[in-house]
Amino acid sequence: MTISIDDIKDEDSLTAWLNERPEAVRQNCAMFIAARSALRVLPIAVDGFQFTDAQIQSDIKTTVILQSLLMASRPAEKITRTFPAMTFDAPPTFGLAHPQSGYSAVAAFRAVLAAEVAASEASVVASHAVNAAHTAASIVSVSLNVISGALWIAVREDCQLWWDNSITNGYCRIDIAPLGLEGIRIAPDWPVVREKLLNDTDPERGADWSFWVEWYDKILRGDPQNWDMLYEIAVSQDIDWEATPRKVNAAIARIVEKHRLLREIADLKAQRDQLASFTASAEMRSHNMPPELVDADARVTQSIQIIWDTIDEAEEELREEKPEPSRLKKLGEVLLRATAEVIRYCGQKADIMVTEAAKKIGAAGGVAAASLLASQTEAAQKIGNGLVEFAKLLLGG
Repeated sequence: MTISIDDIKDEDSLTAWLNERPEAVRQNCAMFIAARSALRVLPIAVDGFQFTDAQIQSDIKTTVILQSLLMASRPAEKITRTFPAMTFDAPPTFGLAHPQSGYSAVAAFRAVLAAEVAASEASVVASHAVNAAHTAASIVSVSLNVISGALWIAVREDCQLWWDNSITNGYCRIDIAPLGLEGIRIAPDWPVVREKLLNDTDPERGADWSFWVEWYDKILRGDPQNWDMLYEIAVSQDIDWEATPRKVNAAIARIVEKHRLLREIADLKAQRDQLASFTASAEMRSHNMPPELVDADARVTQSIQIIWDTIDEAEEELREEKPEPSRLKKLGEVLLRATAEVIRYCGQKADIMVTEAAKKIGAAGGVAAASLLASQTEAAQKIGNGLVEFAKLLLGG
């Protein structure tokens, strides 16, 4: 008998529906549903293992829980088999404020990873993940029937999301839509756990959790993620996931900062292209140079060229597997000197710049182009400072 999405009400019916999907897409479908279910109970697991004695009395760390979800939620084109399968047997409760709920949530996360490895059993394992997530939420709910009903509604919505949005191989991004926690009352809920994480100053187990908070906020809203960055974090050999949360999150912060700088460089280059479009008819010094808006002093012209050459070199270095701190520091200092020269020039001759630019490309375009040139210099200066600080961060400073 064919199972429709509306028929999905328990573990057995979900398994049956998944098994009706073509084999070529079934695993990605199962991963999508399992991951979104596990993500809904992330606050329970994090609270249970970061802010109780459970972490001390077991080998489960909050960062390992989060790593499990990070790996399970990566996009299809980034899937790799380098991750070992993770098994998890629930140990005693160790006095958790909500007995077994934290362990059930972790079991959901680990089941998601198992669904990736065990393709032939993906449907069953995904259903176990959903069931474990429901168990985690139901334990702490004031009303078992209410929470169970709300969670199965969310699962059916996930199935419909996958049906409407999956591509040829059955892959569907988990951030395709908000996670849908409305009506699902878990304790503690995310706002409570979020506040705890942002104020976690425990001298032994505390850490800066801002990366994970931002990541989960985006998951909840269905906002697009920087998957290149998340994938790099998941596979980085520079992160020891068994280390303390402080060390793990510090290593993650270095990767996040690198990608922030790359994003600022990309934005700056886009501004350069925009400026070029304003002044397409103006004489260009070279393909790599901004248009000459006025008869600039030779030193300023040279500084502008240095800025763009240095930006290109910095981008190349940041994309290296292991960026060299000393080189990044040097490039940052070069940028700061060059931008200082241009800023001094702009400050002395801003009115002339706008007037001459307006003559060449029209009043409106001239003002806009001059404004863009000034903003480019300020952005380059910010990148210069960022490169110097990032070099210190890589050196542990």
